[in-house]
Amino acid sequence: MKKHEVNQRIKLLREHLNLTQQDFVAKCGLTNTSLSRIENNQTEPQKGTLKKIIDNTGVSQSWLLEGKGELTIKEEIKDNTTATGSIYKDALYVELKQQATIWQEKYNDLFQMFSKVLDRSSNLGKHKFLALSGAQKAQSRTMIN
Repeated sequence: MKKHEVNQRIKLLREHLNLTQQDFVAKCGLTNTSLSRIENNQTEPQKGTLKKIIDNTGVSQSWLLEGKGELTIKEEIKDNTTATGSIYKDALYVELKQQATIWQEKYNDLFQMFSKVLDRSSNLGKHKFLALSGAQKAQSRTMIN
């Protein structure tokens, strides 16, 4: 494969879809900088970038990666790109889904941390209670009740 052929095909794809760079990155989940650098042959696209482009545009993988066949796009995805505002709705959905995943992970981490703290503090309380004298235990029980 000649250097930058994939880059040229990415630009052709974007133009074929009648998308600006901004619309294309929103649809594919890329950054403006990465697309600009790819289209200007400053960098080769990474595998993850190529996967996003293929998944979000429906372009033929063999055409994008190897130049084999014709530039074909699955119709349901192509139609979606021409619908007014759907690109932004898709990008918003992807962003919200990513944020929800991040917050869910943070929640899970916090829940685990607090569970450990509570377990340790309850065990600490048990140890302190066991170390008390008989009179102190009776007084503690009275205070609790």
